Order: sequence, then structure tokens, then C-alpha cells
Amino acid sequence: FPQLRGLADKSAEAKLNDALKALVVGKPADRNELCATATEDRPYLEQGSYQVTASSPHAVAIRASGYMYTGGAHGSSWVRCVVADLAQGALVEPKGRVNDGARAQLRARVNQELRREHKTAKLSEAGFFDDDVPLTRDTELCLERAKLVVEFQPYEVAPYVMGAPSVALPAEEARALFGGDALLAG
Repeated sequence: FPQLRGLADKSAEAKLNDALKALVVGKPADRNELCATATEDRPYLEQGSYQVTASSPHAVAIRASGYMYTGGAHGSSWVRCVVADLAQGALVEPKGRVNDGARAQLRARVNQELRREHKTAKLSEAGFFDDDVPLTRDTELCLERAKLVVEFQPYEVAPYVMGAPSVALPAEEARALFGGDALLAG
């Protein structure tokens, strides 16, 4: 799991590192129960990883992902994106910093890009659940060096066979969505 070092405020550093560990590793109690009930026919496998996707003197953007398999046709995977606010010692979720009006603009732009990528006017014809994919408050927004990536979880907008669809937008285009939030607009 990621660990930050060298912050002037050691209390903020410890708080951030605890939150980052929980983000990638999860809760041990959940894992203990899953391990205790695992069998040869119903195994338990869990993996977690992270990437630092952008950084500045005031913030570090991190994309955490994981995979869990407890038997069945396939496992489940997830992605979470956060920004470590180094001054405040807190993790910020970009998806929580976009207001409803900006989310509607982003949704329109994401659907436009998905239609272009899949060469269709109706996304359902490309395999998506709907012709206009929803962009909810739970849809992950990941900050990367020169872009904003909208990351859908498996099953969020399409069947498992389509994986986890994503759309990347240039940072300049996405900046306005964060309403001047210096931490995220970077």
C-alpha cells in the first residue's frame, strides 16, 4: 500500500498513511471471515494495488484497485481514486467534488466519447445497458497527469464481458468541473 514520507506535519502524515492503507488493504475482520470459510471448492483470493497518477507539492493523486475471488464464474474487481491533500492530511475523492450541474456536463461528454469510440449512436447496440450511460455520484473520477479519467466499475454500465469501461478527457477540458478547487484543478 502507498505510504507518504517527509511531510512537515507528522500527524497529517500518519493520518494519510492510515487512510491509504485502509483504501488498498481493506478491513482485516472481513478478510479473516473470508479466509476461515474458504475451501478447495470455494477458494478465497484477494489482490490490491495502487498507482500514483499525478503529484504536486500540495497533493498526490492515487488510483487504487483490487480483485477478489471467492468462487463462481469470475471474481469481482474495483477501482477507487483519491487525492491525498498533504496540507490537510486527508484523502479527497474527486467524484465528491463535482456538483450536479458539472456532473450533467461530464455525463454528456462521456456519452459523446463512448459513442465515438464504439462508432454507434445507440450505446445499447455496442453492449451497454442503456443508450445514455448514467454518471452517478459513485462513478469514479481519477486524476492523471494530463487528464481526467471516468472509470466505471464492472457491471456499472455494461455487462462483465465488457470489463470496466473508461473515458479520458484532457485536463484543460475537465478543470472547470471542479469549480476552481485548487487541489483538484491543478
